[in-house]
Amino acid sequence: MQQDYKIDGYVFRLRHATMDDAPFIVNLRSNQPFLNSGSSTIEEQKAWLQNHYAQPSAYYFIIEEKHSQQAQGTFRATIIPQGSRAKLDSWAILPGSLAATESLLLMGRFVFTTLNLNAFEALVIKQNIEALSAYKLIGAKKIAEKTTITRGKTYGCEVLELTSQVWGKQSKILEELSMRTAQKYLSASPKKQCK
Repeated sequence: MQQDYKIDGYVFRLRHATMDDAPFIVNLRSNQPFLNSGSSTIEEQKAWLQNHYAQPSAYYFIIEEKHSQQAQGTFRATIIPQGSRAKLDSWAILPGSLAATESLLLMGRFVFTTLNLNAFEALVIKQNIEALSAYKLIGAKKIAEKTTITRGKTYGCEVLELTSQVWGKQSKILEELSMRTAQKYLSASPKKQCK
């Protein structure tokens, strides 16, 4: 869905992905071993985005640093009408970026506050230890196991669920971690300001 949502955090924000983001998305996805590479050219990515915009229950965000407006990652979700839930289709961060913790906080705010949904679920490859740990940090629980094929390989996956009730408790922890990360980030970059 092409809407101009902006969800601001301390240092990072979620903003709607535009056609101008196609080069970044192609490059990011090509370097993520647990995501399908997706579109291989910028033009293919733009066509994919155009199709994505036409889907009323689909959202695609760029995770960016607020001060520099430099893209740090992506977050994609689809609303599942039955049960007022979201399916997190993908979450990817540039290697070495400090955006991971705060982007999880912003994703939760979008799902549970902006959209007022009851839960989200994510399919995470078991070998993707960083993503599994991050989702479990915010209180997501395994509800099933499945397999998926990514880049021609078959992987075992965990289906993780986070409910709004659990988010209400865990978000406070994530808020504190995000503030600490922001303080470190801003002290290393004195020209940047936390807003």
